[in-house]
Amino acid sequence: LLERTAVRVAPLTADDAEEMIAELGLEPLMEGFRGGPPLDREALVDSILKVSRLLMTQPRIVELDINPLLLSQEGALALDARVLLG
Repeated sequence: LLERTAVRVAPLTADDAEEMIAELGLEPLMEGFRGGPPLDREALVDSILKVSRLLMTQPRIVELDINPLLLSQEGALALDARVLLG
């Protein structure tokens, strides 16, 4: 859906996560795409922060790809993920 990226160095804060959402231009989607319900912004921020904490506590992870992350009005769910350990 999007071909943009936003990058930060962990550990992230909620402000970092909010800045990343803004950089990606997700506001129209977050507010309700094509008249749909607004998406759960708090769940997206929480998911970003959880990934940051995971990377900080698991030094063997050298790469992590979550694609797609399904975001709804009721939460977020990683549908597929790939983890590279070093």
